[in-house]
Amino acid sequence: SVQRTKEVAEIEGSNIPLPRNIQSLWNATHADTDFAVLVTPNFLFADARKLLAEGAPRLEEPLKSFLIPDVAAAIFTGKFDASSLYTEVRLAPSGGISEAALMERLQSAINAAPTWSQNFILDAVPDTSWRLLANQLPAMMRFVSQNSRYGLADQSVIANAYLPSNAAAQITLATLFASNTSGGPAVATTTAPPPAKAMSTEELLAQKMSVKFDQESLEFGVNIIVDQLAESLPEGVEGLPVRIIGGDLQKNGITQNQQVRNFEKKDMPFRQILTDLLLGANPDKTATGSHDVKQALIWVVADDPSKPGKKELLITTRQAAEAKKYDIPNEFVVQ
Repeated sequence: SVQRTKEVAEIEGSNIPLPRNIQSLWNATHADTDFAVLVTPNFLFADARKLLAEGAPRLEEPLKSFLIPDVAAAIFTGKFDASSLYTEVRLAPSGGISEAALMERLQSAINAAPTWSQNFILDAVPDTSWRLLANQLPAMMRFVSQNSRYGLADQSVIANAYLPSNAAAQITLATLFASNTSGGPAVATTTAPPPAKAMSTEELLAQKMSVKFDQESLEFGVNIIVDQLAESLPEGVEGLPVRIIGGDLQKNGITQNQQVRNFEKKDMPFRQILTDLLLGANPDKTATGSHDVKQALIWVVADDPSKPGKKELLITTRQAAEAKKYDIPNEFVVQ
């Protein structure tokens, strides 16, 4: 899209700017690493939720309960040599948990892997093609647990292990098969689930959700909130797109890198959370609230030019919204 092309052009070939905690994880990678997977939980369980739902459904709930809300970002890396695999997990804690507490949680999760695999053997039906491998899964998980080491560095939690190359291959294969094996024999069905009921713009704005981060730019903060909205909606319900009008902000000397710190909202309407984010990013800190004329950053509802008949939210300035004659939401009406 034109908007995405403009975003790419603005950085003029520079590295993509990352939030501090994600940049810290990326800095820990090396040129000789064979693979690295860097992810934020908000993305994993929102935009990318079908990746787990279709590829590893048994891991979806355990991962979600572990990562949200305590993990801001995670990276998984590995390096092979002739005889072994060195694998490492680094976690950046969110603002609500200390590194030490998160390390204890990670160690408990890895130590619980043998029990998880034992329960899999008891309640699932592995295919005959890999049943012998499945029977060895609990023992393999115990091997991983016993050979894992833990530590703290650069405000991150670390777990790592050296595995013999043949063990790494078998553990990976067995875990992938187990993660994608249902809890019982497959049952054929010819009845499709009823289609999800579409939600109006007002219903989406009123949708309650929770979000938490310690420090993000305005741009990344918006992305996180939009991802959390998508996650809070029923399966199949389309969320509400949010777009920052960079040109409007620039005219007021506002950048999308405005920092928002210690942001935590629980069980609040989407519209209120987005409003509070803009309050936190407003450059004039003397503004007394969203109804203050000095609150330059606002959001408005507008027609989505890419989807006729649909709406989108635009993050703009009070000055631009008045000039373009947008309807100002009640949250930002000057009092």
